[in-house]
Amino acid sequence: MCAFDHILVIAVHAAEAVLGVRHRASVAVLGAIIAAMVLSGCQTTATDPAAAAESDPQKLPSDYRQQVIEAIKATFKDPYSLRDVTISGPVPWRTSLSNLPTVAVCMMANGKNTYGGYTGRQPTAFMFRNGRVITTDSPYAPDVCQGVTYGPFPEIAQLKSR
Repeated sequence: MCAFDHILVIAVHAAEAVLGVRHRASVAVLGAIIAAMVLSGCQTTATDPAAAAESDPQKLPSDYRQQVIEAIKATFKDPYSLRDVTISGPVPWRTSLSNLPTVAVCMMANGKNTYGGYTGRQPTAFMFRNGRVITTDSPYAPDVCQGVTYGPFPEIAQLKSR
């Protein structure tokens, strides 16, 4: 734990030594800057291991498959018609715009397009950050999902039983 008061006093004394006592306003400003620089190196840690695990942006939550199903319901044109659905394990990824670490789950499925025709098996990437789906990405899914191993996704049967 960082003791801000002690660091600020030490920083002000250092500033006084550099600038001299005559420049009180400059001493205060320089002391605050030095304290901020010192404090920027402070680090706190979670005391609860479960909280630390939850704060890992690249950790999938235990209910990630259910979250994928909810995202499918919200984003696919006809989610109840999906066929030949398989899902991958976690895929570490960095978002293209913000370069933030995230984790993706890839799904391959044969779904219907706007005209009602099946499109063939296409990949979709479900991006997770801090335990939640943040986006569903089809345009970049071929890049994100390249080379991943897919397995069965039996939970998808929930969509069939509306």
